[in-house]
Amino acid sequence: MLSVLVAVIGFALYLDNAVLASLVQIGAPAEARGAVLTGYHMMPMAAIPVGQQLFGLVADAMSVEVALFCFSGLVLVALAAGPLLGLRAAIDAIDPVDAAAAGDAPPRPVHHEWRHAGGIPHETHTAS
Repeated sequence: MLSVLVAVIGFALYLDNAVLASLVQIGAPAEARGAVLTGYHMMPMAAIPVGQQLFGLVADAMSVEVALFCFSGLVLVALAAGPLLGLRAAIDAIDPVDAAAAGDAPPRPVHHEWRHAGGIPHETHTAS
């Protein structure tokens, strides 16, 4: 049962990372995209060791249970603050028409059609 839970959480984290990285890439201006993506991917490299040190200090001073309770509370506060900060409105403000006008057109949709010979999928691109 635990292995299934770990697999589900791992998949959710992987999917979340892919969606967030795509949103950051779409929302970043073309001339600064490299710097924005570099900063976005370097933040966890700095935040994780700092969080581990803070967690260790709280766990040593009190107990692991108290540290888990405190850090879980911080995560819940951060999740609750998202709507208050208008993050959903910022994501909704990303307009694909503006991205296309800036030369950042999204890729054309790919439709999969099955060929009768061998059942091999064949990708056909539709013109947009």
